[in-house]
Amino acid sequence: MHEFLVRSEAELDQIIDHLMPLLENSPVVTLSGDLGTGKTTLVRAICARLNVVDAVSSPTFSIINTYLTADGVQIHHIDLYRLEKAEELIQIGIEDYLDSGELTFIEWPGLIEAALPDNTVQLRLEHMSDHTRKIVIL
Repeated sequence: MHEFLVRSEAELDQIIDHLMPLLENSPVVTLSGDLGTGKTTLVRAICARLNVVDAVSSPTFSIINTYLTADGVQIHHIDLYRLEKAEELIQIGIEDYLDSGELTFIEWPGLIEAALPDNTVQLRLEHMSDHTRKIVIL
């Protein structure tokens, strides 16, 4: 387990430096944390590092956003906040994303935790103050 405090974009970049090698071997990344802890901000920063050409936004209402990198690689961003039942996971085709081998970020992963691949990178974000977040790599 690694813990990082983030107070600036420079510190966020350092965390992304640490995460990038993990993402090469683990295409599924979960992000847990209360509202406003920076889950989508972290995904946006990682996507920028990966040269995503699309605008990265919260998929709270769309549930799933798919972005393309400059090289044409797909990255998926899933937000399970509004889902209430495991059956809804099947309806959105969650298995297809988990099995795709493509980088897939999952916010609010509570409903899917039992079905996640063993090599999933799990991140927990915590609100420490107005300008400080803690990111824990589990």
